[in-house]
Amino acid sequence: MLISNSQFVFSQSCDDKITPIKNQKLKYQKRDKNRCEGFYSSLVSADFMGVVGVTKGDFFFETKEDEILELTSPVVNDRPIYIRAVGVKLKVYYRMDGNLDAGQTFTWPLGDVVFLRKLSSKDICVFGWIGNEMDKIYIPLIVASKLAPVTNDGKIRLYLRTTVDVKNVLWRAARTYGSLRETSWEDAPESSYRAGKLIKIILPAKGTEELCVEVAARNQKTAKWLKKKNIRVIVGGSGNDKKDDKATSR
Repeated sequence: MLISNSQFVFSQSCDDKITPIKNQKLKYQKRDKNRCEGFYSSLVSADFMGVVGVTKGDFFFETKEDEILELTSPVVNDRPIYIRAVGVKLKVYYRMDGNLDAGQTFTWPLGDVVFLRKLSSKDICVFGWIGNEMDKIYIPLIVASKLAPVTNDGKIRLYLRTTVDVKNVLWRAARTYGSLRETSWEDAPESSYRAGKLIKIILPAKGTEELCVEVAARNQKTAKWLKKKNIRVIVGGSGNDKKDDKATSR
């Protein structure tokens, strides 16, 4: 009974809070038992900065019909996790929701949606997570491409994007939210970012199982600060690192 209930609770349900587009092939809908994917309609949003990806190693794929990605978790293998891919560029209202069973591999065929709209790895990004929608704990994913060699350098990348042009992007990380105040701010790799461009931060991943990250950026037009606080990322722990050395094309 416990196994049956667990499988039922974690079976993938499409998010009924978003409105799918009318195109029957491309709309956000159930694709298989563990995946919902497609495009949706969105209202104009306010100035915003949010997390769009967390990976261990690069995220790259070929925009071809027979491309298939295999996603695994290098840090959490003792429980199921949710997987989400989202559009990065402005007005790319794309989403994929999936379930990764404990210690397994999530298979993501790109021919169903991504190839049809000719999206590249600069247009979307992906992360794993546990918890709930309002309080996510992010899980980095290793992404292996069927068609493109992807080197895993062991570095954990946190990807964010903003809906406005920003400058003076700063970040800091600590083991707890309370200790962030004692941590120095660091500069992002670039001095400014256009709206919809990925902000990539390499996280320190030694000596701790979980990091709390804070990111701040100044709106180029209004000079007001955008902040994303209390980004919790598991960077080490119960994972099996057998697949960490290198993810290659198959």
